[in-house]
Amino acid sequence: MSIPSDQQATIKVGISACLIGQEVSFDGGHKRNACCINELGELMKFSPYCPEVVIGMPVPRPTIHQIRHDQPIKVSRLDGRGDVTDAINHYAQQQAQKLNELAAEYISGVILHIKTPAIRKTHSNTLYHMQGHSKRKLNQPQRAELKDTIDNYRLSLIPLVAALMLIQHYLNEFGRLYLEHQVYLLPYPQPLKLRSML
Repeated sequence: MSIPSDQQATIKVGISACLIGQEVSFDGGHKRNACCINELGELMKFSPYCPEVVIGMPVPRPTIHQIRHDQPIKVSRLDGRGDVTDAINHYAQQQAQKLNELAAEYISGVILHIKTPAIRKTHSNTLYHMQGHSKRKLNQPQRAELKDTIDNYRLSLIPLVAALMLIQHYLNEFGRLYLEHQVYLLPYPQPLKLRSML
């Protein structure tokens, strides 16, 4: 999988440290997840966390559980020993503060980008605009094929990715400097498949 350099590791994501291969699990091992490492790892910058280690528990260590009886939830071994509820709560509050700050920044960015949400009509207009820039490079059957493909997308007969693939095919064959560098054609890494259902 090849990811453009300007799209590498731009999304920061919190993840359990054991999922990326760190040996911090209760049994001294890890729970390395191939999908996280091999696929998402190329698209995201991971911030690994292991609350048990952060609060001072050893590796390996006895397993702890969330336990509720007739009182608030406690975090301890099943027999009630090794209660780490206060330490876990303190750590959670620290992380919550950091997440609130990140969330405010993220939400403001999202709101900025969805003030004019993209819908089928706006996508269609963009595709027709791109078609106009390509018409001198295409012959009559190719222009007709591209127009029919965009029309079919506008009428909800095919997904957006079908029209984009045809445009990309023509760009690969004939080239068109103005269109080749449009973010619209590849706004995020293809392996995420975010346009497959549009």
